[in-house]
Amino acid sequence: MLIYPFLGGIFYDWAVFLSLVINTAFLLAYSAKKGKLNIFLDIKGVAGLIILASSFLSIFAAQSKGDAVLGLSRIITVLTFVVLLMQLEVEDRQAAFKMIPYSGIIMIAISAIIFLFPDIRSFAFETDRLAGLFQYANTLALFLLFGVIIAIRELKNYFLCGGLILGILWTGSRTTLVLTLILLLYYAIRLKEMRKVLLCILGGIVLVAAVAGLILGLSDNFGRITTLALSSSTFVGRLLYIRDALPVIAAHPLGLGHLGYMMIQPVIQTGVYSVRYIHNEYLQVILDYGWIAGAALIALLVGGLKGVVDKKKSLEAEIIVCSMVHILMDFDFQYLVILYIVLMCMDWKCGKSLSASLLPVRIASICIILPSVWLLAAFSMKDINPQLAAGIYPWSYELTESLTMTSKDANEVESGAGRMLEMNPYSFEAYNALGDVAIYKNDIDSLMDMKWKCLEIGAFHDIFYTEFRDILDFAIQTGQNDIVSKAKTYYNKLDGLIEDTKKRTSPLAKQIRDQMSFYSKEEEKKWKE
Repeated sequence: MLIYPFLGGIFYDWAVFLSLVINTAFLLAYSAKKGKLNIFLDIKGVAGLIILASSFLSIFAAQSKGDAVLGLSRIITVLTFVVLLMQLEVEDRQAAFKMIPYSGIIMIAISAIIFLFPDIRSFAFETDRLAGLFQYANTLALFLLFGVIIAIRELKNYFLCGGLILGILWTGSRTTLVLTLILLLYYAIRLKEMRKVLLCILGGIVLVAAVAGLILGLSDNFGRITTLALSSSTFVGRLLYIRDALPVIAAHPLGLGHLGYMMIQPVIQTGVYSVRYIHNEYLQVILDYGWIAGAALIALLVGGLKGVVDKKKSLEAEIIVCSMVHILMDFDFQYLVILYIVLMCMDWKCGKSLSASLLPVRIASICIILPSVWLLAAFSMKDINPQLAAGIYPWSYELTESLTMTSKDANEVESGAGRMLEMNPYSFEAYNALGDVAIYKNDIDSLMDMKWKCLEIGAFHDIFYTEFRDILDFAIQTGQNDIVSKAKTYYNKLDGLIEDTKKRTSPLAKQIRDQMSFYSKEEEKKWKE
């Protein structure tokens, strides 16, 4: 736990495969030392195997089968970590737990240094919100909250606790801050020997938040709690994502595969937003791997919680409960380090006992490590050498997109956009790229067709409307009868698309901050002119 948080929280694909290699190497070393691996099966283990099977089945129902394989790899990575936990003694886990608060403090310190340099500030901050090496403020806040729980329960270190809480305030995560306040109040009531200190910390949080939010107007970070409301744009936005996803969930019992929700999002959304994940981990698992996987995740968490409650392990129970609440509003388990910590809280040495001998472990390890190193190489090169990355693993939509969007060769862009559409027929980015190729070829006819398809799919993106109107104006100015006629036809279709988009917009979408510009009367008049 002193290394994994600094691998971006194990969010990115390269970090997932690096973690898979490390986990497997440890298992290989342990089996070589002991001559076998111990495996235990109870409700949690069965639930994990069900999620594994569901992730495999989702490949056949996936939008992009190559990306669904990456989803399966994530599940395998988590399972290798669980098997590793089955080999560890209680002392080893406790030592790992104690590293978490220190990792949090180190990350805050590194981020504070980065904050001093505006050119690289965005690497660890979302605007002015602390995001750390996770590069996402809300999940970093949950990680820091885990550190607070351990600092109080295990280490009894209030200075460490205070530093972590300042980090939580800096993230501006309202959900996590509410959980922090509830926990501190609970501790102040239950832990008499800590009551005075905890009440001082609690009062300090309220004071800092009030001064920052109400007096200094720092509503993006320290004072963001003062903007907490059920009617806030962020909260309503979360409800909007769920509202749009429910019909998709009902229609796809096997799920859409890893990233399938992101791919289908443009044609199912009813408001202005663009998110990779639905901000609800329970529903995300169902979207990715199907109904049964979602039920298995709940069984895993509830089973794990029951086990630690029965054994009166307060620290572990509090971490599990906080995570179960937090993932209602965010996609924390996409950061595997968060899931690792939650799994570390559970008792994995119970249930039916099995063992795996050295030879099968070695064969399985080789079968895992070799493709993992290959995929690690591909995703490590994504931003450095997109062409090499896409060449190593051509079945990834994102690697293909990265190559297509960074290429300066028209033929390569055209070919890449075609492959993107094979993996994701709802890719307005691919149609947009094909429109750019048409500009290069001076093919106005194809330009209108491609940009229209881009707009039709990405109907909740303002910029596409403006760009398409400019293209139609240019087409009319050419004076070519067939081109002019086609442009006028598209103008009529454009009016229809605007009206359809307005009708498609849900009431929830009208309550969030981001709105389409043609909703205003001034813009509507301008469009009609």
